[in-house]
Amino acid sequence: MDATIKLVQQLEAKYGSVTNAPDDDPILKKLYSITGAADSEKKTERVYVVINQKTGQKWGFKSQGAAGKYFHHDKSWFYGLLQAKANPKRKYRAEILEVIE
Repeated sequence: MDATIKLVQQLEAKYGSVTNAPDDDPILKKLYSITGAADSEKKTERVYVVINQKTGQKWGFKSQGAAGKYFHHDKSWFYGLLQAKANPKRKYRAEILEVIE
């Protein structure tokens, strides 16, 4: 624990903040190896999925607005699908997936 505090203090002295340190900094790499944070800092990306309930066809989008625009609606259309319960009378349903890169 003391080692991590010392590494954080060194990074703060050198860059003003740990977040300002470049990813290839040797002190930051050592800190990641000690804390195991290198593995936990994987990027996650949200994928907004619209599913046709009758055919099972799926479409993935980077934003709610893009999904609505594709289906000739505004971005609140996707949100409405997301909030609606799985109603068999509706043609589409929505999901948000977290993709880890």
